[in-house]
Amino acid sequence: MAGRGGVTQSSNGIKVFDGIGPDPDPRVLCFNAADRWVQAKEPMHADIDTTKVNGVGPGLIFAKELLSLQHSTGDEIGLVPCAIGATSMDEWLPGTVLYKQMVDRALKSVETYPNSDGKIVRLRGLLWYQGESDTNSTEAVEKFPSKLKTFFTTFWNQIGAPQDFIIQQVQVTCRIMVATEYVEQLRHAQLDVGAAMQHPRVWTVDANGLAIKDDGVHLTRDSQYILGTALAKQHIAIIAGSASPANPWKCVPDAR
Repeated sequence: MAGRGGVTQSSNGIKVFDGIGPDPDPRVLCFNAADRWVQAKEPMHADIDTTKVNGVGPGLIFAKELLSLQHSTGDEIGLVPCAIGATSMDEWLPGTVLYKQMVDRALKSVETYPNSDGKIVRLRGLLWYQGESDTNSTEAVEKFPSKLKTFFTTFWNQIGAPQDFIIQQVQVTCRIMVATEYVEQLRHAQLDVGAAMQHPRVWTVDANGLAIKDDGVHLTRDSQYILGTALAKQHIAIIAGSASPANPWKCVPDAR
């Protein structure tokens, strides 16, 4: 998810990012649009999702929290932003432009990672958050599960299955009235896909209950922080063998 946390609209209707985000960490790098590794800072998707104003997403918080939970001092984490906002599942299916760009960036990021101490550099996983654009009709919701399964399976196999995890972030219940009728159906479809897939295994973080901005769709900056932390904790649970694909990690424990 590109992230819109901290993006506000001025009195003349122009959207801007207020510049407030998590502090960079020299151990967290970002693969930018020029295919170069740089220190990660928000907005990480500014040169990727170029037709929109980007803000805080969950990626940098995820990486920093993961390093903290692992009590790591020498390790580094490289993030490869690929998200494009307001896109449907059809636009990410194998063979599409966005899918090809994502795969190409993932492979190139490993090839070019700055590594001088002999450490093994490999792709560790995929963080995936998408769905709002497929809540416009019953037909879209019904076709969504097979598309999502195709996406996960093809990406996993095409990359060479080096990842430890795929974590899908199940969408929050948005407040746009035209989408409300189908949002819960799609949420349950996402949860069902995560619970049912065997190869690859897909773990889930449920974003429902997180605060949404006034636009009725995007998460607030604080919600992005909570989401990023939840993703890191789920990753640690996966490594420890205590995570279950059938039991999503809830960002808000008492949310339904």
